[in-house]
Formats: sequence, C-alpha cells, structure tokens
Amino acid sequence: MPPQGAGWIVAHLTGPEDRSRLSVQVGAVEAVEGASMVTTKGSVQINVGAASSAGVTLMAEVMSPVPVNHAAPAVASWGRDRLDIVGRGLHGAAYHKAWAQRWLPSQAEWELIGGGFSGPPAIESWGPERLDIFGVGLDQAMWHKAWAQGGWHPPKAVGSGSAAPSPARRA
Repeated sequence: MPPQGAGWIVAHLTGPEDRSRLSVQVGAVEAVEGASMVTTKGSVQINVGAASSAGVTLMAEVMSPVPVNHAAPAVASWGRDRLDIVGRGLHGAAYHKAWAQRWLPSQAEWELIGGGFSGPPAIESWGPERLDIFGVGLDQAMWHKAWAQGGWHPPKAVGSGSAAPSPARRA
C-alpha cells in the first residue's frame, strides 16, 4: 500500500458459471478495516478485516444466487455499513437485498419488490432510510419506486411517453 494513504483493493475473480465457461467479477474497495464491496455480478461480498502498511486481510462471502439475468445488479448506500442491492429477475421483476451488519431479508433470500422491467434498474440514495429505484418498464415508460419511512411505496410512472432504453446512474 502507498505510504500516503490506505489505497485500494481490486478484486478479479474467475470460476465456472452456468451461462458461460468462465465468470469474471470485478470490484474495488478502499483498503481500510470494515470496508466492504459486492462484486459486479453481485455474488461475492469482499470485506476488509484488517489493513496496515504490512498487508491487508480479506474475507470473502459467497452470496446466495437470485434468479437475475446477465445484467449486473445496482448498489447504493445510505450510510456506513449499509449496502442495498437491486437486480432484475429473469422474468423482469426487481429483487432487493441489503447489508446492515447482516444480510436482509437473510443470507439465502432476496426480497421481491415487483415490477416488470425491460432492462436493469438503477438505485440511488440521497439520505438515511431513503432509496430510489428507477427503471424502464415493459410498457417503455420510466418507473420509480421508493423506500422511505420504513417501507416500500407504490411504483409511479415518471413523465409521459417512451423512456430511454436503460437508465444510467451518474457517479
């Protein structure tokens, strides 16, 4: 690690997968104790157990599969030690999973939040206890679903007419 700061860890994992001969998953996480990241295909969480100038201790956890298509899940955080993951299921519905000191709803399950999307949804958080999910519906309209005040709110169409082919999340 560089002497000026903690540095970054880049993960590149390979292994067999049903859809292809080789699965490649990448991600990056800051090399500080307690930091974590989920790989691009959403199937492995990497946690930094300890970090010093002598080295870094990593812990990897394989996450239970959700029937998501080939598109990578989207991830947002509303604070430290909180990750929310949303992905499009094989039949177009959105699924949600969260990390808040443990996996929610559980390590093995994902929460079905519904909808019918033609492409992968995007997720963003602008404050504690707030998530906003956007996606293009099967009707080609842009849809929004929010988590606020402790629960999911009904989806709402955004604007009118046809939406762009896929929402893009700005960094």
